[in-house]
Amino acid sequence: MSATKFIKIAVLILVLASILFLGSAESGHNFRQRIMSVFRPLASLQNWFGANNDLSSQIRQKDIRIKSLESEYLQKDQEISALKQLLNFKSLTQNPLKGADVFLYTQDFDKQYFLIDIGKGDGIKEGDLVIDINHILVGTVREIGQDFSKVESSSDAGQDFEVSVATSSLKALAEGLGGGSFSIKLVPRESQVSKGDFITLASGFNKGLIIGQVSSAEKNGGEAFMNIEAVSLSDPNFLKYAFIIPQPQSK
Repeated sequence: MSATKFIKIAVLILVLASILFLGSAESGHNFRQRIMSVFRPLASLQNWFGANNDLSSQIRQKDIRIKSLESEYLQKDQEISALKQLLNFKSLTQNPLKGADVFLYTQDFDKQYFLIDIGKGDGIKEGDLVIDINHILVGTVREIGQDFSKVESSSDAGQDFEVSVATSSLKALAEGLGGGSFSIKLVPRESQVSKGDFITLASGFNKGLIIGQVSSAEKNGGEAFMNIEAVSLSDPNFLKYAFIIPQPQSK
C-alpha cells in the first residue's frame, strides 16, 4: 500500500470515530479538535507525497526524452560517419557517385529488385553498379526510365563477378545463389581461405569494392577446388538510400 493511501485511510477512520462515538458533547468537541490537529500535518504530508509523485513523473519523462535524443544523435552520427566513408571512397576511386532514394522493393520469383528515383535523365545507364551507404555492392542497374531505375540484387542467381578473396591476389568467380548468398568458384584447394574473409571485386574501375563475406570454406575429399560460400553484407529489402557508380565514359 502506498503512503498516500495509508494516510487517507487513517484520516478517514479517525474522523468517523469522532463522529460516531463522541457526538456533540464537549469532550467530543475537544477530541475532534485534537483529530483536526493531527489531520493538518497528515494532510500536509499527503500533499508533499503528491508533489513528489508529480516531480518523479516529470523526472521520468525528462529521462525518456534524454534517451530519445541520445538515440537520435547516435543515428545521425552513424549516418555522418557513413557519408564520410563514401566521400573517402569517391576520392580514392575518382568515380562520380550519384545519390538516390530507394522507394520500392520487389521480388520476382527468386530475384530481388528495388527502384531508385534517378534514371536516364540523370545519366544512369544499364550495367551501372549500385552501393549502399557503407559502400558495399548491393546491385546492378537493369532497367532505366527517364527519372527512375530498376536495380537487381548482386546476389541473384545468374549474377557473377570476378573477385578476390581477402587481401590476397587470388582470383575467383562469385556466382549469385539468390537470397543474399554467393558461391565462390575456382579457389584452389591449397588456398588459405577462412570464414569471415571479405570478397571484393578483382578487376575493372571498381576493383576492391566489397561484395560479401565468406560464411563457409571447406576442403572436401580429393576435389581440386574448395567449396566456399559467402553472404552479402547489404540487404536490399532495408535500403533507404543508394549510390550509383556510373561506368567510365569510353574515349
